[in-house]
This record gives sequence, structure tokens and C-alpha cells, in this order.
Amino acid sequence: MTAWLRRAPRRLRSVAWLRRHWPSAALRLVDLRFPDEYVAAHIPGSSSPDLPHSLPDQARLQILLAEIDWAPEVELVLLDAHAGVLAARLFWMLECFRIHNTALLDGGLDAWKDAGLALEPGERPAPAEAAAAAPPFDPSRAAGAAELRAALNDRDAILLDVRNASEYGRELPLAGQFPAGHIPGALNLPWEETLFSPRGTIKLLQPAWALRRRLRRMGITPRRGVCVYCDTGMRSGHSYFVLRHLGFPRVQLYEGGWIEWSRLGYPTRLGPNP
Repeated sequence: MTAWLRRAPRRLRSVAWLRRHWPSAALRLVDLRFPDEYVAAHIPGSSSPDLPHSLPDQARLQILLAEIDWAPEVELVLLDAHAGVLAARLFWMLECFRIHNTALLDGGLDAWKDAGLALEPGERPAPAEAAAAAPPFDPSRAAGAAELRAALNDRDAILLDVRNASEYGRELPLAGQFPAGHIPGALNLPWEETLFSPRGTIKLLQPAWALRRRLRRMGITPRRGVCVYCDTGMRSGHSYFVLRHLGFPRVQLYEGGWIEWSRLGYPTRLGPNP
């Protein structure tokens, strides 16, 4: 195994880094865009798995790992063209099964194209005939509604709503949609505010020092446990990734999100304050 892979894994990889190291038997490049996007143009050698709609069980995970030809000794580099939302979603799912040697490509396919690097058309590759056995489930990475409700008064725990400010602070529901409000005590940091656009459609993650400073000003530090949520677990997957990238050890994602919470009739709060 090469020396760079023996070092502690990093959770964010740049296009410059990938250009130096890809292709490599020690890497798997995983494209999470929609199938028609992949077929039209993709990075040579990348895989194109079907992203599960919800946290997979062991059997569905085994199919997914075969689609990306996973093995314990390889690093997975995940990418999309949707500001990292789909890639981060898979990042969280894999961490739920103790697969941690995983990173996101900063800027995704847009950054790769902006660098003038090669793309090719072609069909999605067939899954590997047999993947390595999937690791066991880690319950510490996923939170349920009942667990959150029981922890509402836990001063050591932080609940982070990553929807935009208008969703978080809305006092009246929009026509035909679920109720307004947020979970009591939840802080608000919209997921897109962790990104910046240097040019065009490229969206990169803000520098780690800037992200840590903003979180620290909100009272969010690695010493405290953090649970993130949005509506359905998509946008919050990106915020989960950001916290893990910054070294937060105790991070959970509430996949049911505001839709499930409000439908269960659990306590809610209206307005812009936690």
C-alpha cells in the first residue's frame, strides 16, 4: 500500500490531489450523479452506484459496495455535481456502517471540468461479482425521533437545523406543505452557508478555519455532541460531512427530519429563535 494511504485519511480531496493520484488501485472514484448524467460524461474509471433513498439495511449495503467495488484497504472519493449533497449523503451512510476511509471531491465534477481534465461518455459499469463483507451497523451515527425528544434538555447536546433561515423561522405554513417551525432548542446554520463559489457553478467548501470560527461563535465545539437535521436527511448529510471534516467526533444525523418530527406531533417552536 502506498505511503499516502497509510496516513490518517482526509475527508476532503482537491482536484489537484486527485489529478496526481488517479487512477490508482488504492482508490475508488464514486460518481453519485444521476445515471443519465454519468452516461453523458464522467471521469474515466469512476463508478456509478444507485444511491439508496434511505439508510440501507445490510443486504442493500452489500449491493451498494459491489457497485463501487469496495474493499477495506481502499479510499473512496465521492463526487457529484450538486454541491456535494449526494456525495455527502453516501458519506454519512457509509459511516453508519463503520466505513471511514472516505472523502469528498471538493467542487465535484464542476471543479474537475473547470481544470480542463478528461471526461468520457459511456455506460455505467457492472457491479463487482462479490464485494468484501459489509461492516456492522454503528447506531451512534443515526438518531431517531424518540431519542431526540428525550435529549431536548441535554445541555451537552446540540441540535442543528440546516434548512435555510426562512424555513427555520417560518411562523405560517406554506399552502399544501407540512407545518411551520423547528425543533425546540435547535440552532440554525443553513447548509449552503458553508460553501463559496470562486467562479461559475463551482461550489467549494469554505476553509476549515472559517468554518470552525463560525461554529465556535454559535457555541458549537468538538467537545459537544451534535445532531443535524433538515426536512428529509438530504441537506443535513452535507452538514454532517462538514462537521466530520472539521474533526467533530460525536455527530449524528436525524434522517426523518422536520417532516417526520412535525407529523409525530412532537414539540415545535415558531419564529427565528431557538
